[in-house]
Amino acid sequence: MDSDGDGMTNGQELGDPQCIWTLGATPTRTAGLTHPGVQKRVLRFPRTAVPANKTTYVCMTFDLDESQDYHMIATKPEIDNADVMHHILCFGCHDGAPVMSRPGDCGMFSPVCQDLIGLWGVGLPGQCLYKETGFRIGKTGYKRVLLQFHWNNPHKISGQMDGSGFSIFYTPNLRPHDTGVFWTGDSHLVIPPGRSRTVVESMCPSRCTKKILRDTIYLIEGYVHMHYKGKFAPIC
Repeated sequence: MDSDGDGMTNGQELGDPQCIWTLGATPTRTAGLTHPGVQKRVLRFPRTAVPANKTTYVCMTFDLDESQDYHMIATKPEIDNADVMHHILCFGCHDGAPVMSRPGDCGMFSPVCQDLIGLWGVGLPGQCLYKETGFRIGKTGYKRVLLQFHWNNPHKISGQMDGSGFSIFYTPNLRPHDTGVFWTGDSHLVIPPGRSRTVVESMCPSRCTKKILRDTIYLIEGYVHMHYKGKFAPIC
C-alpha cells in the first residue's frame, strides 16, 4: 500500500520493499526511513543577509498542495544560524493573501495571515499534536502559509546570513478534530525597575471566553513566550 500517496509503498518507506521483515529482524535499509502515513515538506528561506539590528521580523509565503484535504500534525525547526534565530511562526492565510516569494521585512502580524498554525522558539524541539487532531490544510483548509522569522541580533553584528526553514508533517488520513489556536493574555506588561523579582498573574475568566467560544473546546496544549528573564509558573 501507499498510505500517504507519496508514490512510495509503505514497505519502501520503512526499509522493507520486499515485505520480508519479521519481528526482531533488521530491515533491508536502515537509513532514510520515513513514515508511511505522513508526508513531510520543508519550507525554507533562501540564505539571506541578517540586518545589523537588534530585532528583525522577516516573512515569506509558501503555497501548499490543494489537491485534497490534509491534517498538519507536527512541525520541526530547520535552524541554519542559531546565533540569530529566536523564533519561527507559521500563519495560515485566508483568500486574497499576497504572495511573498522572497524574504521581506514585516511586522509582528500580517493583516491577511493571522491564524497561527505552527511555532518554534528557543528551547523547543518541535511540535507533535494530539493524536485526534490536526490543522486542516489543502483543498478546504489553508492553501497558503506565511512563515515569520524573528532574528535577534542584540550586538548588531553585520555580515551574518541565515537560511533556516520549518518542516511540516501532514497526512491525508484526516483525524476526528480540527485544531485552532486561541490567543489570550495581557497586552501590556509593566516590569518595575530595581527589583530582583516581579510576579505577574493573569487569568481568562468564563465571562470573556463565552463571548467567542460557542461550542465545546478541548485544550490540548499551551505555550507562553517571553524574552531573556521570564519564567512561567502554571496554576492548575
